[in-house]
Amino acid sequence: MPYQSHPRYSRAFTLIEIMIVVIILGILAAVTIPELTSATTETRANTLHEEVRFMREQIEAFKYEHTDISPGYPSGATTSTPDQADFINQMIGATNVTCVTVSNGSPGSFGPYISTFPVNPVNGLATVLVVANGTTFPTSADGAYGWVYQPSTMTFKSDATGSDQSGADYFSY
Repeated sequence: MPYQSHPRYSRAFTLIEIMIVVIILGILAAVTIPELTSATTETRANTLHEEVRFMREQIEAFKYEHTDISPGYPSGATTSTPDQADFINQMIGATNVTCVTVSNGSPGSFGPYISTFPVNPVNGLATVLVVANGTTFPTSADGAYGWVYQPSTMTFKSDATGSDQSGADYFSY
């Protein structure tokens, strides 16, 4: 006759054993989740830093190829008011030497300098405040835009409020 366990000694977990496992899992979650959040924040800050660096390089490349005219000016007219639409179109599209957007691959065209306009990884915005000539550049971020750019000074910064883990303002990148 095969062995049968006594009904009093069944192989199920006791309530105490289950509670201990749940408590251990809770402690592990409490330790791990802040670490993951911290890693996400650090990744966003690193990505932001890299986006700012890359955009500055592309703005400089545009200016170099367009007879010292920074992107953002309509038809390259530095006496006109620069705007967001012209800046974005000139960066993501091909342009001729006078900064007019043309078809990609057109003879004598330059660019595109970026494939898509970047989303600010900290505040999630892909808009840019273009600061006009003679206007004072903001001294801090207000978070209303993804980016702040001034063609006359070639200044490009993040408009994300807050700071990274080392205490550096995102605006200072």
